[in-house]
Amino acid sequence: MNGTVLFTTLATDTDIQLIHREIMANSKIMSNPTHLEHIGSNIKELRRFRKLTQQELAEAAGLRLATISDIELGKANFQFNTLVRIASALNCYLDISFTPTK
Repeated sequence: MNGTVLFTTLATDTDIQLIHREIMANSKIMSNPTHLEHIGSNIKELRRFRKLTQQELAEAAGLRLATISDIELGKANFQFNTLVRIASALNCYLDISFTPTK
């Protein structure tokens, strides 16, 4: 299956906390490079839309600059909690859906 992560704006921190509770905080999000690249691309696009630098996003999410860079490049396998922190820093919530591949 192909997992798709969408970032939707105008959500509250409560929405993020509800999603976070539904998925184990310590589980790895994905290990497939294609998935990681897709997620990283979405994060980069939304970061640019918000007119943030990688450094500003890293500080807002409480992460290292290298972590943000690696995630945006699809080079980092990260925990779900990291994705929640990034979504919160970008003022959005996560909408995770699974779409079958052809």
